[in-house]
Amino acid sequence: MRFYENGIDIPDELLYAHDEGKVVFICGSGVSKAKAKLPDFKKLCTDVVNRLGEPQGTLIRKRLKRKEVAFDRIFGMLERDYPLPIVEEFVAKSLKPKTDDLSAHRTIMKLAKAGTKDFRIITTNFDTLFEKTEMIDNNEVYVYPHLPNLDRSGELNGLVYLHGRVNDDYSGSDDGGFILTSSSFGRAYLADGWAKDFLTKVISEYTIVFIGYQADDPPVYYLLEALHDTKRDMYAFCDGNEYDSIAEWDARGVTPVKFENSDFSFYHLWKTLSLWAERASNKREWINGVMKLAEKDPKGLNPWQRTQVVHLVSKCVGMREFCEHSPSPHPEWLCVFDPRIRYGQPGRLDLFDHESEVVDPFKKYCLDSDEKLLNVQKIDTGSDDEEDFKAQSNNNPFSTNKLHEMAFNCFKANEFDEFSLTENDDEYNILTLNSTIIPQRIKTLFHWISNQIHKPQVLWWLSHYDTINPELKSYIKTSINFRNDKFEKYLKVQWLYWLDSLRHSEKKKAEASYELSRRIQRGECSAITVKELNEYLEPYLKINHVFKSIIPVFTEKSPNVFDISFEYPTKFSIRDLPDEIIEHVLIGLHY
Repeated sequence: MRFYENGIDIPDELLYAHDEGKVVFICGSGVSKAKAKLPDFKKLCTDVVNRLGEPQGTLIRKRLKRKEVAFDRIFGMLERDYPLPIVEEFVAKSLKPKTDDLSAHRTIMKLAKAGTKDFRIITTNFDTLFEKTEMIDNNEVYVYPHLPNLDRSGELNGLVYLHGRVNDDYSGSDDGGFILTSSSFGRAYLADGWAKDFLTKVISEYTIVFIGYQADDPPVYYLLEALHDTKRDMYAFCDGNEYDSIAEWDARGVTPVKFENSDFSFYHLWKTLSLWAERASNKREWINGVMKLAEKDPKGLNPWQRTQVVHLVSKCVGMREFCEHSPSPHPEWLCVFDPRIRYGQPGRLDLFDHESEVVDPFKKYCLDSDEKLLNVQKIDTGSDDEEDFKAQSNNNPFSTNKLHEMAFNCFKANEFDEFSLTENDDEYNILTLNSTIIPQRIKTLFHWISNQIHKPQVLWWLSHYDTINPELKSYIKTSINFRNDKFEKYLKVQWLYWLDSLRHSEKKKAEASYELSRRIQRGECSAITVKELNEYLEPYLKINHVFKSIIPVFTEKSPNVFDISFEYPTKFSIRDLPDEIIEHVLIGLHY
């Protein structure tokens, strides 16, 4: 979900984990570099080498000039050539802030503390800028080697300096020194393994978010190498133009959360984090804003705005907000919730007017995730042109590529439902499933649908189905019988037509004809067979959308939601029936 156009698309799973207080932010040098202009690991290493007066032409200087440099090894070489206190003194001096801009640190603190008194930040930086925000109490700060005992406390709460901290006057390290060299990293994550043990416990309980790192930064490298066999949910905010870094995060089991950064300002990163903090700090206000969007016709919104509404209704509590809101949300949100409509075939608004507007439902109802799916599919098929790609599928992108089966479907059970999913439950469309075992989120939506049947858009949407869940069908029948005051007469008649068409859909007719044919061939001409044969031979109503718009459009001149026709089964001819049942069948048809 994005908070604004061109903003970062944050995974729903991460947003919900944060709402539940289950996120730990691990912050690297990029956080202190962003606004406070402190050096990153590369610049820190270069500054220290210069402060130490390392002569030109030495091995250290030559290695610093390489394109790819292992800076932890450079620090290891410095540690061998110079007294450790001197190296740490210059490290501390290089980290003394030259500006008072703490906005990046305040943003992360607001996000970490949003909606709760507890917060969880782990930093591999040595500077004290998080503390200078004055948003942390002294008893909430832990400095290596005095890390919090998670076995005793059960929960992490506070700021953890995992690799050490500068002292108050920036003259050296505080207490345990700095984790800077390849040997100290090795002891922390491999030999002694205290950092690995601590992080393993953190990762077992929380979702991890990396901010201010590149995938090849030494702290990240050692951390992920130590935890490569640990099951975890981990995310990293990263520049969307750094393709090698994105691939490396992905290869290490970390989900890249990409942002646009062509001007190298990191504007979208900090704006998104700030808006995320506002959402988390005042959830009620954010929900009210989303519901203002839900009141509008979704065709007039952008994909990122429609995605915000979909994010809300993906959990039961959000679906209740949607369904209980007053004024009621626009009925065409059902077209957004249903991928069969979103991925529908483009066509004219008026099929009898060749100059009428050509409308693509995908562009009217699509979500951010749909556009991603379409882009991935175009890459897989080798097509750069959207129209050319759709033409490959008979002008319908899901007819052969099955995109709609992979796309968001509000009527499928998801991992957020308080519902025991079996292996394949998330593959079934509960809207058409003949089952009364329904997640509460979807049952709430069914109730809302039944309360909106006085709006023709709801019937237009449902009439594209020839079978629906029996519970929804029951709700609709009850509403039709007890909501006469809200109904236009023509609309109630069309609801009754549609309900009748469900009893004798073409699918059910085909299934019945197959079963009856087998019985007659076996000579099973019982009274039951005659009864079912008579039912099969009855004419039935068929719903047609052939001459209707591909999106819900109604006028006083043409208010009907669909056209109807009477159809007659053609599978059986009277002359083909056994003699012993022909008379009974004819009598039944007569009556």
